Amino acid sequence: MPLPATTLSALVADQARKTPDAPALADARWQFSYREMRQQVVALAQLLRQRGVKPGDSVAVALPRSVFLTLALHGIVEAGAAWLPLDTGYPDDRLRMMLEDARPSLLIATEDQLARFSDIPGLESLCYQQPLAVADDAPLALSKPDHTAYIIFTSGSTGRPKGVMVGQTAIVNRLLWMQDRYPLSADDVVAQKTPCSFDVSVWEFWWPFIAGAQLVMAEPEAHRDPQAMQQFFARYGVTTTHFVPSMLAAFVASLDADSVAACRTLRRVFCSGEALPTELCREWERLTGAPLHNLYGPTEAAVDVSWYPACGPELAAVTGSSVPIGWPVWNTGLRILDAAMRPVPPGVAGDLYLTGIQLAQGYLGRPDLTASRFIADPFAPASGCIAPATWRAGWQTARWSTLAAATIS
Repeated sequence: MPLPATTLSALVADQARKTPDAPALADARWQFSYREMRQQVVALAQLLRQRGVKPGDSVAVALPRSVFLTLALHGIVEAGAAWLPLDTGYPDDRLRMMLEDARPSLLIATEDQLARFSDIPGLESLCYQQPLAVADDAPLALSKPDHTAYIIFTSGSTGRPKGVMVGQTAIVNRLLWMQDRYPLSADDVVAQKTPCSFDVSVWEFWWPFIAGAQLVMAEPEAHRDPQAMQQFFARYGVTTTHFVPSMLAAFVASLDADSVAACRTLRRVFCSGEALPTELCREWERLTGAPLHNLYGPTEAAVDVSWYPACGPELAAVTGSSVPIGWPVWNTGLRILDAAMRPVPPGVAGDLYLTGIQLAQGYLGRPDLTASRFIADPFAPASGCIAPATWRAGWQTARWSTLAAATIS
């Protein structure tokens, strides 16, 4: 699929010109139209430039979930930098490790969060917890397609956490595919409830703003409370949200005849992050009827690389205990290979490899690890260019189904 040479900030700026007065962003206290949001983003980007942030830099963000978290990420990208999310619920030693590895040019945080890092030598900081004064400043438009968009650290379950650098083009592909596959419109309301340290949050923070929809911010920690989420969905008329499967199971268990009403506005619900149990999908469909979709992808490939409808006839066709991860998104390839890097036949398990435009730029400060995990694609056509890369999903094995509409499980 041909992809325009554009950036996150350019896509949002274009939408804001089309719908300046439409509601864009809200939390329990603040509301911004598209025009007001862009004014805040440009004002913050100008401030970041004054504080020495340059295109290609990284800026760390330690903010609780609120409109200011979203504005901070957009302001950073507007200034041509990459955002580094710091989950304020993480212990100090983990956050310090991330700051030491990334060496951001600036830390944006609330006053209480800044106190956690006040003794780190040379760490410049900016307190940000109120709207900025706005002027008629022109947008900076400093972001470029080859810039790093964000740096997200892996969980560290297989060793020291690694900073994954994802480029603008990779995430633009992911978002434009999602808008094509599951189109949002002006009357859609997207929930932001995923912690910013998980890359699912990336599409929550950006997708609605390329489609003229509204993003509403859940209260901090509300994502752990099914009753709080029911109230949140009902209050804002949420149409689009995400659950990890284990949290979807807890949410389903909390539903009764009255609380099911909180789900009536939902038009599309996404799951990723864990295997999605088939029976859970069927129970969700029986209770709510809201379309459910299974997505799969590692941090190293711009959030998600495959999709499968966990509803309707596709769900009815599933015979296994979990829903397939499905088919690749735009400009992305999924390959299942044996130990000798040969394709395996349908039904045979092998190692999963990913290719295409969504692969990350590599691991921050780890060229050795980048070289070992992002390898030359042995199936790419020979050319005089640098060999296209493929990424091995490590511990993840997969198999092609034997169904006619071959999917990956």
